Amino acid sequence: YKRNNYGLMLSYVLLIVLGLLGKEMYINEYWLVWSFDLVPFAAIFILTGYIVRENMEVINKWFSLIYFIPVAVVSLASGIYNKRVDLFYQQTNSIPLYFIAAFCGIWASIILFKNLPSISIFEKIGRNTLIYYAYHSPIVLFILDIIMEQLSSKYTGIFFSNYVITIVELLLAIILCELIARIVNKSFPFLIGKSFKTT
Repeated sequence: YKRNNYGLMLSYVLLIVLGLLGKEMYINEYWLVWSFDLVPFAAIFILTGYIVRENMEVINKWFSLIYFIPVAVVSLASGIYNKRVDLFYQQTNSIPLYFIAAFCGIWASIILFKNLPSISIFEKIGRNTLIYYAYHSPIVLFILDIIMEQLSSKYTGIFFSNYVITIVELLLAIILCELIARIVNKSFPFLIGKSFKTT
């Protein structure tokens, strides 16, 4: 058990070091193929998700509603204080604040959705998150930029606020991602490790 814990701690340390190294490489304009410099930080979240899933019986008590408000406040405060975060450009600012805001935000989201009744649209999105994650940047955001440029120029009376624009972009992004998810699930399930029988 202790050996396993030491291995996990070493994995986290190694991923953080590799993430910082990747950030320095990006800053010094050493571009890595497939944004490989982002992989170590992404792997930290994947590793944490695996640990949580494997220990759900023990951790489940921490998903009570009483923790939602304090955890959400910590996430928002850390994110606001840390200012801009954009992983595409390796902008994380304070690494500790970045991870505190991210993990507390995930924690608060899990608390919220575990205590909500089942909502089919959220369940559908949850089953297709891998597809959403893979295609929202190279395809969906590119298409959205074109659509929003046309809409905002023609309907200036509607798109008067950044909040309105954000809501419209979110809805359109979900629709586009869902269309791509249906195509992938029905015609190319092997792209996400599924077979035609299981889709």
